[in-house]
Amino acid sequence: MKTQKMIIEQGIIARQQEDLLGYFGWPTVCSDENGVLYAVVSRRMVHVCPFGQYCLYRSTDGGKTWSEPQVVVDDAFDDRDAGICYLGDGKMIMSYFTHDLNRYAEGGIYSWWMRFIPKYGTEEAKKRALDAIAATPEDQRYGASYIRVSKDYGKTWGEKVHLPISAPHGPTRLKDGRLLYVGTPHEVEAYQRATGDTTEYTNSVIAMVSEDEGATWKKLADISMPPETWNYPAGHFYMCEAHVVERQNGHLLVAIRKGDNNETLRRSEKEVVYLSHSQNGGKTWSTAEPLTNCDGQVVIGAPPHLFETADGAIVLSYSRRVAPTSNRAILSYDGGYNWGEEIILSASWNPECDDLGYPATTQLPSGELVTVYYQRYFDDARPSFLYTKWNPKKQ
Repeated sequence: MKTQKMIIEQGIIARQQEDLLGYFGWPTVCSDENGVLYAVVSRRMVHVCPFGQYCLYRSTDGGKTWSEPQVVVDDAFDDRDAGICYLGDGKMIMSYFTHDLNRYAEGGIYSWWMRFIPKYGTEEAKKRALDAIAATPEDQRYGASYIRVSKDYGKTWGEKVHLPISAPHGPTRLKDGRLLYVGTPHEVEAYQRATGDTTEYTNSVIAMVSEDEGATWKKLADISMPPETWNYPAGHFYMCEAHVVERQNGHLLVAIRKGDNNETLRRSEKEVVYLSHSQNGGKTWSTAEPLTNCDGQVVIGAPPHLFETADGAIVLSYSRRVAPTSNRAILSYDGGYNWGEEIILSASWNPECDDLGYPATTQLPSGELVTVYYQRYFDDARPSFLYTKWNPKKQ
């Protein structure tokens, strides 16, 4: 297991334990041609609550210091899973999703968020949230997946575009200018009612493409899954939270979280990453197979984020959410067919705490890598927004 020699520094992007919105989750990071880092995260009260915001932080000094948050999305909905990708020339695309608002109202399946008001919030904050839900017309309370595009380095953002799939880290820009989004169907019926789209979105993992910088999207392909990942009553397995990268030669690699929706097994050795390849621009894909390390062992952990470095290495970031918990990475130098040793980027201060993860990686002009993630800072009650700067060549 490689770790210490690679780590250059670890730090805090945001930590606000005393604030109503003191829980940070599901981040992503990218960088522009000037080396500016853009780190996005969902800020909220607890893991599921109607206070969720999409926030953007910037660093112009390689992660040493970070800006105050720019709140990009803040509405009556629980805005979750902050994705971002830099497209070039000041353009970038963000992604997020929401649940049906009725789930958060009195008696809803997520109404348990109200139990945390005495600890983290106020009755006034609770009333504002419930009033916002009540003020939203019933036919507009549906959950959805969205992307938005900025043309000025994230200062302003265009109108949201409704999509039938979702994934935490969002779309990827291909070298031919297209945008590729690999994700899992999300609130498809509501999407089809709202848009009139009659395309079938039933496969567990779907690739969609945009040829006009995110304005419109079409289904490109279903990604084949092996039988052991199919949904069936005895196994409860499910495939979700995918991310895709394009290599310099045009080869596409997608990584997919294989989880388990049986509550007693959700954090277990059954949570792993599967990989699939495409050699024809995403039209067809190989049947997904589990990620294994250099010893041939299946890597325990998820969900994945993929990044190709300037020298052609593929970095797969993920979190291990069974003890000892940590945020990790693993590298491939042959396009994702063979992988090295697992690298611990940040070990949890409480090795039993599984509320962490969703690491994402980008590269600075110096060649150093920056990985962002959410994790509790020492013995804090709620997770903060943290980063690790590292160099895989220092071994």
